[in-house]
Amino acid sequence: MSAPHYRYLNENDDPRLASLLAEKVRVLQARAPASQWISTIRGLTQKGVKQREIEEAGVVEWLEAQGNHPVTRETILSQLSLRPTIKEIDLGTPRYSDYVVPGHDKYTETLYCLNSPRNNVEDRLEEIRFELEDLDFNPGRLLQEPQLVFQLDEERRKLMASRDTVPDFDRHHYTNVIDPTTGSKIKNLFAHTRTSRRGDLFFIDEIQSDWAQTRRRQSSVPDGPFINHTETWAGLILRRLMQRAAEDPRITGLAWINAGLRNGGVTGAPEDGLNEFYLRMLPSLANKALKGTGVTVKPMEVTLNGDVTHALPYVPMTDDVRTKLLSAQPLYSMDLLPRSAIAVGQDMALVDMVREAREMLGNTVSVRLVNKVIRTANGEEEEAAARQLAHLIEVSVRSRSAARALNHEAFHYAENALMSEYEVQSLRAAFVDGSSLNDRLRRAMVAAQMSPDAIAQCSNPDEAAAHAFSLWREKRFHFDERAGESAGNTGLDRTVGRIFRKVEGAFQALGRWARRIVGERANEQDARVSERLFEALRDGTLQRRRDVQNAPMQYAGAHSPARARVDVPIRGHQG
Repeated sequence: MSAPHYRYLNENDDPRLASLLAEKVRVLQARAPASQWISTIRGLTQKGVKQREIEEAGVVEWLEAQGNHPVTRETILSQLSLRPTIKEIDLGTPRYSDYVVPGHDKYTETLYCLNSPRNNVEDRLEEIRFELEDLDFNPGRLLQEPQLVFQLDEERRKLMASRDTVPDFDRHHYTNVIDPTTGSKIKNLFAHTRTSRRGDLFFIDEIQSDWAQTRRRQSSVPDGPFINHTETWAGLILRRLMQRAAEDPRITGLAWINAGLRNGGVTGAPEDGLNEFYLRMLPSLANKALKGTGVTVKPMEVTLNGDVTHALPYVPMTDDVRTKLLSAQPLYSMDLLPRSAIAVGQDMALVDMVREAREMLGNTVSVRLVNKVIRTANGEEEEAAARQLAHLIEVSVRSRSAARALNHEAFHYAENALMSEYEVQSLRAAFVDGSSLNDRLRRAMVAAQMSPDAIAQCSNPDEAAAHAFSLWREKRFHFDERAGESAGNTGLDRTVGRIFRKVEGAFQALGRWARRIVGERANEQDARVSERLFEALRDGTLQRRRDVQNAPMQYAGAHSPARARVDVPIRGHQG
């Protein structure tokens, strides 16, 4: 078994990936008040620094905590040194060599790991200790920064309190692989790649982020740098792979797979939006890295495994391309993808979101992702997160949560096109201003940090129901308030909780008819109807019922037209 080979990409004297933010800060003023630093750093977005790099560095939040005390450039750079350290590990023994197109000269699986957040905290604690000791021998620094001791001590106490609670991500394809730098299992794997050399061709067999995929589907998964935006992590990894191709003098060209070649083309897996990723997003990201070389990604007939050819994205390794790629590449792409690419799947999360909307609403409504949504309110135009116009839903990718905005407008469409009048009136009665559901919804919106303007919309029951549906989809709103509560920490607590729920369920099933007789209030009935409508919209029952009702005429005889009737009921309600 070969030993894995590893390197640190954004450390040492010759980093392969560079922080543009740190480079810009190094040439700024030597000392300034914290508020001035904040304005200066935010202004660096006009000089090519990505807003995401500033956000994920956390330096603005740190400066805000310093009040308006003076801060030196070296202190800022020390904070930036806490940015994620990226470790590149080539496995000595690949794990998925059966899932690659045959005919390669060399096959490599590479892991890209972030330094453990806990390690970052411990490293910073060590730096603070040295800084405090240095003040004994360098009192002149205190003349420049009289609050430095207090700032360092406050930072030290916060780091000490957080050290044991910092999460790590450890659920991925390589969970049992040992990190050669730590001797423990791999953690914080934010991406992995599978590549092969085929003569003079550098071929990308896979680029994937288990962390990003899991984070999109499970909000409980720890957050981390790069992973929240597909173009951020994918762009970083693609630039590194292009750089590795340039480092090999034998390579004259670079290409990568399409959806049909996933896992070597042997699994017959569905596309699942992969062509949007490999044929549209990656070429757009690669073209940004190639800017100024006169070369762009072009489709090319690429020969794999002897004489089998495929039309694939291809980059020729010209002298200008090699020279540019051999320089340190930016950690963050210099700008976003062209907004024209968004409508066809700029982010895999948006692709998933649109697919779910089609499952809910059917094919009679179109969903469009746009750069900006403008609507008219009170005679004035204003930017909005989304809007629904007849059979079209437009969602702005600038919105705080595109998925939430889409669910909101999808609900309005369902009210207009899929629900009966009785169902709509039941929803309005359940979410009328002042009702218990309306009050609970407002609390859920506050907990989800939604804007005051959105919360104010809850005075309108139609808007309240739409907000409730969007939060219900995220499991942030529950019709039974206890559904969101913990079942308890001990085995006894959980057992008692299960018994209570079983008893409660039995009484509900046996006594539903009786509750109406003994005086169940109308709004409780409306609440139950609302919950069932939410479930029916989510699983497609509403749109299937609409399709049945709109089915063509069935003829019983040559002169006896009769429409076939098939009921798709909403459980507990006759619509």
